[in-house]
Amino acid sequence: MAKNGLSNLIQLLDYSNFIRSETLIILLYITDYNSELQKIAAFEGIFDKLFKIILSEGSIDGTIIVQDCLHCIQNLLRYNSSNITFFREMGFVKNLTHTLLYSPDNLDSFSLQYWSEQKVVNAAIVIDIVRIIAGLGNRQGNLSILQSGLTQCLIDLSLSSNAPVTLKAQTLTALTAIFSTSPQNQQFFTQSQTQPILNSDAYAAGYLRLPPRLATISLIDIALNGESGDENRMVDDVDSLKGHNLMFQVAALSAFESLITSNDSLKLEIIASMSHTTNEVNYDGSITHTAGSLLLEALSNLPTPEVSLDGAFDSQKVFFASLVLSHVLRYSEDARAMARNIPFNPSEDTDEDETVSLLHGIFGNLITCSRERAAADARLREKEFSSINRTEEPEKQGNQENEEEEVKQIDIDWTRLTVSYLILLSVWVWDSPATVSDILKESSNLQVLIQPIKQSSGVDALIQGLCAFTFGAIYKFNTGPSEVSKKDLYSIIEKQIGVDNIIQSLARFRSDKRFCKIGSPDDALAYAETPQEDGWWFDWNYVEFFKGSFMAVQRSVISEEIEETTKVAPPLPQASSPLPESTDNTDHEKVVQEKDSQIETHKQRIEELKVKNANMEMEMERVNNELGEAKSKLQALWEQGSPEVAGLRGDLAEGVKREETLRAELDKLNNELETLKQKEGEHKSASGELTTKIEILENEVKSNKEEVLRLKEQNDGLKSTNERDTNEIQSTKNTNETLQKENEHLKTQLEKHIESEKEHEDLLILLEDMSTKRSNDKNRMKQAGLEVSEDEGDEDDDE
Repeated sequence: MAKNGLSNLIQLLDYSNFIRSETLIILLYITDYNSELQKIAAFEGIFDKLFKIILSEGSIDGTIIVQDCLHCIQNLLRYNSSNITFFREMGFVKNLTHTLLYSPDNLDSFSLQYWSEQKVVNAAIVIDIVRIIAGLGNRQGNLSILQSGLTQCLIDLSLSSNAPVTLKAQTLTALTAIFSTSPQNQQFFTQSQTQPILNSDAYAAGYLRLPPRLATISLIDIALNGESGDENRMVDDVDSLKGHNLMFQVAALSAFESLITSNDSLKLEIIASMSHTTNEVNYDGSITHTAGSLLLEALSNLPTPEVSLDGAFDSQKVFFASLVLSHVLRYSEDARAMARNIPFNPSEDTDEDETVSLLHGIFGNLITCSRERAAADARLREKEFSSINRTEEPEKQGNQENEEEEVKQIDIDWTRLTVSYLILLSVWVWDSPATVSDILKESSNLQVLIQPIKQSSGVDALIQGLCAFTFGAIYKFNTGPSEVSKKDLYSIIEKQIGVDNIIQSLARFRSDKRFCKIGSPDDALAYAETPQEDGWWFDWNYVEFFKGSFMAVQRSVISEEIEETTKVAPPLPQASSPLPESTDNTDHEKVVQEKDSQIETHKQRIEELKVKNANMEMEMERVNNELGEAKSKLQALWEQGSPEVAGLRGDLAEGVKREETLRAELDKLNNELETLKQKEGEHKSASGELTTKIEILENEVKSNKEEVLRLKEQNDGLKSTNERDTNEIQSTKNTNETLQKENEHLKTQLEKHIESEKEHEDLLILLEDMSTKRSNDKNRMKQAGLEVSEDEGDEDDDE
């Protein structure tokens, strides 16, 4: 762009609404993914002018003009760290708080506002701008968010307002980015108080404010139960926010994980609050809960068989409670130790000796889930069988189909409950020998894990895989004193389960679409927003935990198998000979021993290649993931932005059509506009510069394509290496068989040689006996006076 061209274009924002609208469209187009123009625009004072327009239009209550201004700010900050730093240092973060109409002195009007469709869109863009600032990972940036009051604004908007569920979920994702690198914001959140709002026609005012409680408790409550009360009524009917409760729960879970990952004191505080129960009833009829009691209540209360048959229980609550507690226990052995001492069903009437711990209570619930799941499977098969003879009456046929769907849903719910507990247990036992020792005190705990792994059919792949993973983790970390030794556990693997079954169960789990579809943190939220038929089963953090841990379990089991094979392999028997050892026999025995040694070496080599092959498969999976990410980046470069930008380009095309009208209006401007008109040639040269920038972007796309091709070649190379190793294994096996055959042949020759020596010795003895007998016969003939031939005598002498 020509010298002062962008500056003069920014000055047009001060003119009439029509010129301002067209200028915003042009600015959106030229600053999209252009870091140099973004920097120039920031230093030319564009932020001041944009916020002036936003304020004059009523902030988020404004029209499409406010949306365009916020999109322009979004463009200027995205992927531009220098602009984000400038935005923060110039104090514009505070303006975002005002744009959201937040006032600490008037919280009621902020918490209870009318949300039009345009207002929701405007607020969502502001929240996304906050995510951009926080996503840079700069502690100073997150500190400025706290100091400007924006953190408190986001807390009240997400936890203490009647905002649409979709906007609340987006606000929680912004808090997730803030918590990830800011201990100050984490501490501020844990000390904050919230007052959630229940929207319902049952109350005279149409809503009810719940008693004040800590923000952490509200966050956990949302993760377990979602939005409280009826669907938001203070929004336009056209607002598309109904049915997004699951997305709200997933966003709350992500925010909690970001809040607690590096906050050990908060982890211990939540675990300690599990044993603090209260019966205090609030004015709304609810019972006061602590953060820990919410989790314990959700984990311990299983539905009765009668309730489950009615389909009136919520498996999602237990599922999210397991995920929340797994985040609390992860990376903290102190939290795990404290949780092992928590009673599962605390009661004053229960003796201390009869108290069941939380850990063993979860295993007890697993047994119940297994029994109810089997009963649900039986009912489902019965319904499917009865559907064959289904009546043709439409009304009865519809009722039977509804009953079948209800039974199928009950089966899914019990499966989800089982998966929930297994996720929690797998995290709990990981790298915790003390937890493993506690589990091994009860033999039934192992059986509930062993049975699904042994089943060849009729068991869900998620349950089988998680049981294999949890059992493998127990085996790997059974390094402390326990009632079942590691050797005993391996005996169970070898005799009851089988190493191959464990590996296959883990492979089936990883290939299940419910697990593998979560490829990034945003995928979990996207699938929750638009749930598929198979539902939402995992959050991103557990997917990453499993991918980074399952190979350690697999190697542990395989390496133990190799060690056992090496120890058990017996030496081949040595041939013995009744004759004195000769030189030939010794040579044969040496050859046999060498062949036996080579056989053992090849056996070990085969096992090593098996391990190497498994590692290669893991490496191939990693490369495939990198290839998928590269494709996603390439797709993002091609798309170049959000759907809103595509709409702006359409508006730009319409603006070109109104070019003559715009020029007529520009003729009426002052001398500065005349100066801009005279510099038309400079603008054309600027257009050439833009063309150059576009070519640079195309080159970047080309380089990304080359990177994708390189990753493909690397993937092909790994495949060829895998095939080569497979061929080497087969060749080694063939060599082993050949050596065994040669060994058998040499043994056969040795036996024949020994038999030949024996026959030779027997012939010599027989010959000596015949010579002696013949000599005796001649003597008797001589004594008898018979003539004896001298030649025969000479022969005898010669002999």
